[in-house]
Amino acid sequence: MPLIYEFLKSQFPDLPRVLEENKKADELTSGDIITAGVERNDELCMKVIKKFSEIFAVEVGNVALKWLPYGGIYLVGGVANGIKDYLE
Repeated sequence: MPLIYEFLKSQFPDLPRVLEENKKADELTSGDIITAGVERNDELCMKVIKKFSEIFAVEVGNVALKWLPYGGIYLVGGVANGIKDYLE
């Protein structure tokens, strides 16, 4: 997520941000981005969450096609829990 944030920051320099500007990509965490986007309505962080959700969904679909998990696929972890409202 931090790398997606850095990329989208360069693509949308005029979006208002709540997240601290003095942090570099290697200092940011996914939790920082999710918190700023969901709880503090940071527009750039919300774009990051939506883009990450798209990428995540495509990869989960690839895994489903590759291994045919008849018991289902379980999404676990802090990032999956943080963006659960944006996963369909």
